[in-house]
Amino acid sequence: LKERMLDWILSSLVLGLVLGLLAASIFALCFACFAARITGPAALAAVKRQTGRRFLGAPFFARGFVRWKLRLDRSFDVLLCQDILQGPVVDLGCGYGIALALLGSRNPLLRLEGCDLDRDRVHVASQALQSLNARVCVQDMRNYDFAQVGLILLMDVLQYLQPKEQLELLNLCCSRLKPEGTMIFRVPDMQRGMISRTTLLLDRAIFRFSHSPTRPTVLSPESYRHAMESSGMTVRMQRLRSRLPLAHILFIAKHKESSPF
Repeated sequence: LKERMLDWILSSLVLGLVLGLLAASIFALCFACFAARITGPAALAAVKRQTGRRFLGAPFFARGFVRWKLRLDRSFDVLLCQDILQGPVVDLGCGYGIALALLGSRNPLLRLEGCDLDRDRVHVASQALQSLNARVCVQDMRNYDFAQVGLILLMDVLQYLQPKEQLELLNLCCSRLKPEGTMIFRVPDMQRGMISRTTLLLDRAIFRFSHSPTRPTVLSPESYRHAMESSGMTVRMQRLRSRLPLAHILFIAKHKESSPF
């Protein structure tokens, strides 16, 4: 053992390095194929790549978050398939401004607006959107003042509000839509068993990490639908399961007289 111990240690280090490099290469190749497959059709993939390039100057964590969000979140595919006949676009609770950057990459002429309470995220969004006709600011979405718009986005932010505040905000948004406008909002799907519990646990972790004084509050799909229909909207619900073990419901609302649903 004494005579061969050094040889064994050195050879194990060399063998471990070779096998590690081989395994890493195989993993990188398989992951590249998987990433290309989940990005979606070629046209959508090109828009997503262009959107991702807008965040190359962002901090490491934000850049990685945007890259994975674009690859794994199916709601962006739905958003890109919408016929946005007119702007402006307002994203309440815009975060890093991914949805605004995505729409701006598809149509650079759109006027884009957004607000969020996180100053760091708003700063990243303003840098990514600087070449577009965009304005983002630090402000509470409940107090954000905007005129008639063509598209309103509320993605994963309603659960930060109490039930009454959620319904009031939805009613306000309905009153600010142009006749041909569209409102899209997303909330966790609480009717999918274990996946729903995973989604709720993630939301609670995000709330705790952001030092939110409240817990996520999600109303029933029927409550959201009733609130929309009471404001003269036609609503289409689409259950989404992301490429992660998470489940959400996407609501797409239009004025009844202009609704194609």
